[in-house]
Amino acid sequence: MSMTNTQGGTEGYIATLKRALANGWNRETVDSHIVGGNTVCHCEQASIIGSLGAAFSEIFGNVIHDIHTHRLFQGEEQAGLKFHGAVDSVLRGNRIFRCYRGICLDWMTQGTRVTGNLCHDNVTPDLLSEMNHGHYLLDHNAFLSTESLDNFSNGSAFVHNLFAGKIERHTYH
Repeated sequence: MSMTNTQGGTEGYIATLKRALANGWNRETVDSHIVGGNTVCHCEQASIIGSLGAAFSEIFGNVIHDIHTHRLFQGEEQAGLKFHGAVDSVLRGNRIFRCYRGICLDWMTQGTRVTGNLCHDNVTPDLLSEMNHGHYLLDHNAFLSTESLDNFSNGSAFVHNLFAGKIERHTYH
């Protein structure tokens, strides 16, 4: 069975999830990733990116900078850290700067903790949270760029963070 996703948008994500679940995808059968202590720079789309691949993973202690500086790609996938479906993941102690966008949590971030990260000198928000419905925690982060947060999600808890720039909260039904 091919797992290639040829549908776009919401329908494509839902179809992908249905295929994954039908084929036994769960915490017991899917491994996780540990990505730590790296320096990633001068990438033109994103430094660390994944669609469900970050589920149950830990991304920590990375220095990420100068991402998407030449603007060679269009769209919304450009960021220091960009994840779709970051389920039960931990993003901690990363330094992200001079990127187009710092951290982008998109679609199905649930049970994830974003803690102790330092984001600064990014072009667009340090954190873009988009289309997330489940609970996730953002604590002890410093978001120091001109734009700190652009939030299109529900179910997030922000605790003991420092926001130095613009904060936008969008509501949807």
